[in-house]
Amino acid sequence: PLDEYPVYIREGAIIPMNIERAYTGLGDENSRGYLTLLIYPANQNNFSIYHPNSELNTKVVLAETNDSLLIDLQGLKKAHIMRVHLSSKPQKVVLDNRILSDSLDYQFSMESNKLTIKTDDYSIGEYIIIK
Repeated sequence: PLDEYPVYIREGAIIPMNIERAYTGLGDENSRGYLTLLIYPANQNNFSIYHPNSELNTKVVLAETNDSLLIDLQGLKKAHIMRVHLSSKPQKVVLDNRILSDSLDYQFSMESNKLTIKTDDYSIGEYIIIK
């Protein structure tokens, strides 16, 4: 159990997951078919995700400043759920130059300090999160 064996994650980590059930607390059956990305922002980082059924990859590029966070998804476009660790609720979330709606397109949990964005389809893959 996770409460007996803690998991330490370093700042800047980008962790891809395939969540299909609710036992981890990171998703549930509705996460099936989505690439889940756990993101812990810190400065700049990138991570390439290799898809076994495709010759294409998805590269996640992360760049943080004092007032914003840029997350850029490049390569193979996949439906995804991003769970971004933030210290406070963002002022604005933008995907491909379109402002996303709070509670409709994304949710922020004050209890876990997580911003959750579920995206089925996108054209460019550029997220801008204004802190």
